[in-house]
Amino acid sequence: MAPTFYHSWPEFVDMKEEKEACWGRRVPLWLVLALLLVAISLAVAVGILDNKANSKACLEGLKAEQQCRNATSLLEHQLSGIQHRLLSSENQASTCNHTVVKLTKSLEMAKAETLSQQTRIQELQRETEVWKKKLQDALMEVEQLRGQASAHSTRSRASAQVVEKFALLGLCWVAVTLYF
Repeated sequence: MAPTFYHSWPEFVDMKEEKEACWGRRVPLWLVLALLLVAISLAVAVGILDNKANSKACLEGLKAEQQCRNATSLLEHQLSGIQHRLLSSENQASTCNHTVVKLTKSLEMAKAETLSQQTRIQELQRETEVWKKKLQDALMEVEQLRGQASAHSTRSRASAQVVEKFALLGLCWVAVTLYF
């Protein structure tokens, strides 16, 4: 038997039909070369981009950007803390102002009450002076009546007792008025 030369690898009949159904025809060589050229160009571009992305300047830029983000984050945190303390201080100031207003009103009320008490004390002192004067007049009258009482002893004893009781009653009234 003579050797047979095949222009392709031997295939099963089923595979041959399937291959023809998928491709239908052969791909032109120029298209394969163009796709290969595009793939190589993309690989070169990715390599160049990788070199630039990992370059010293790019890495330093990334590092500087990270430091800026960290500094910004720290400043934002400090700002929020300061704003919180400011709000707390404003609340305390508002509370203090409210307390000052209340204390001022209380002080004004206490001053008014003290003034009314001083006025009442002055009135009571005037009344006391009036009653002291009346008491002194009554005592002088009692002394006069005692002088006359020696002449009219029975009659004057009864009137002297009445006058003394009246004077004692006046003293009691003055004491009660001063107490209240």
